[in-house]
Amino acid sequence: MKTAIITGAAKGIGKSAAFKFAKDGYYTALIDIDEEVKNVSNNINKMDNNTTSYPFVADISQSNQVKDTIELIADKFDNRLDVLVNNAGIVPVNNNKNLLNLIDSISDSELDKIFKTNIYSMFYLSREVVPIMKKNNYGIIINIGSVATVGLPVNSHYSASKSAVDGFTRSAARELSEFNIRVFCIAPGLVDTSLIAPMTEEEKKSFVNMQLVKELIPAWEIANLIMYLANPDAKSLTGQILHVNAGTFLR
Repeated sequence: MKTAIITGAAKGIGKSAAFKFAKDGYYTALIDIDEEVKNVSNNINKMDNNTTSYPFVADISQSNQVKDTIELIADKFDNRLDVLVNNAGIVPVNNNKNLLNLIDSISDSELDKIFKTNIYSMFYLSREVVPIMKKNNYGIIINIGSVATVGLPVNSHYSASKSAVDGFTRSAARELSEFNIRVFCIAPGLVDTSLIAPMTEEEKKSFVNMQLVKELIPAWEIANLIMYLANPDAKSLTGQILHVNAGTFLR
């Protein structure tokens, strides 16, 4: 039995990844604050793939909810947790319903929400999952970061939270390598999901024009890379930050 935990699985990248894991024979635990995650699991369970998907509605920015949820998942999967996809995250929308947040307009509560959702949650989940992976001497953790780490002219709190994901990934990869646990980060550019809904068409076009590939990145393309990294044979990439940004940023 192969197992995968995917956060932010109600839509976008997480939803695409959930279906791909199921098609590849994984039993999946899907976590989201959105009740829609139940429908995603139901649709996966209608597939003829001899696996099972379990939905969990939880706020992963709250450590107690993460702890309780992982305990339930571990019980479902007989303490076999192969893959953790830390996908859930939020983008900051201001009072004008757009994404243009400036330093002197960001409140303490907004700062706290961004960090608790985008980086604290990854630590909370990893903290609960890693002891089980250590016992099994195997595990893969895939974190979803962002091209925003290169620095944006707005949303400094978002860029900072995603930069923390990069650092967490590198440190965790070094710490956990002796237990055959590999850790990666995928840093996407502008992905065509509901997260960019607050952007106007003009703003999207302006961003796309900065790219070498002149189109939004489809969620399934990120999901394909997640599946590659989840493959036991992809063992030489641990600790890497993999940029999938249509050429917005070259390194």
